[in-house]
Amino acid sequence: MVRQWLGSMIFSLIGLSAGIAAQADRDIVYAARYYAPPGSHRTSHFHLYRINPDGTGRTQLTFGTGDEERPHWSADGLRVRFVEDTESPWLQTLCEVNANGGRRRVLKKLTDRASPEDLHEDLQTPRYRLENSEASRADAPDQHILIDLQTGRRQTLTVPEHTDLNDLLMPMLGGALVYAANNHNSTVGTDYLFYRLTPETGMLHYLTEGQFLAWSPDGLRFCTAPGQDAIPYQKRRDPFAVSKDASPEERVAGEYRLVWSAPLYIRATVGGPMRALTPRLSYVMGADWRKPPPAAP
Repeated sequence: MVRQWLGSMIFSLIGLSAGIAAQADRDIVYAARYYAPPGSHRTSHFHLYRINPDGTGRTQLTFGTGDEERPHWSADGLRVRFVEDTESPWLQTLCEVNANGGRRRVLKKLTDRASPEDLHEDLQTPRYRLENSEASRADAPDQHILIDLQTGRRQTLTVPEHTDLNDLLMPMLGGALVYAANNHNSTVGTDYLFYRLTPETGMLHYLTEGQFLAWSPDGLRFCTAPGQDAIPYQKRRDPFAVSKDASPEERVAGEYRLVWSAPLYIRATVGGPMRALTPRLSYVMGADWRKPPPAAP
């Protein structure tokens, strides 16, 4: 009996440890709208979720009738900061929730779009910045100057796409950077073309296209929601009339009610196929990958 009891206890402890480990592994936090099934008469909203990089362990962190966007992990990985939209697009609230959900805490009211300083507790002073350089000829594209703020070194970058003031420079692990070129190709939100930039050479290597880029702590993987697509959601009771010369997309729009779709995808940095982490009937607005807590001094 004692041996049986000990075996049962060990089995329970192993199960408990596995459960805690599985809970701790859900390192990707993202904001998504999962559309309610057609005919359910429910209104779906953007909420925060955690998920494993293999697509398992999805857990919802926030609930309610508001929309939560732009999630970012705290430096210790125990909390998530995010922006909650109210009735007015100009009135937003900076909030925080524990890593496993629960009651949200209001940090402050926002009268403008949340800044990186609002969302990142451990935002470091950037080493590099971009400066616009207007072309000397009307038929030549504008260029960006990469400036090393520590050494003062200036380097001209020639990028494949037309540059403008909306292009971004994002830090990346291993001393590399990500150049995000505004694609000007999105009906909803902003769509970027992401390039890996090596500061020493100024070389650009295309990575992917999407609304955001969230890196794994080891820099070997990233996740994004590439673009937005209008996809069929529910068949119309009274289909719209379309001309005989209508395109396939116009015929689908006439027969079905469409919704915006932007699933969350993951991919290796070195290349390979994109793998979906969320279903087609989902719209992901932002994500962040939890970093390991800093080592104790």
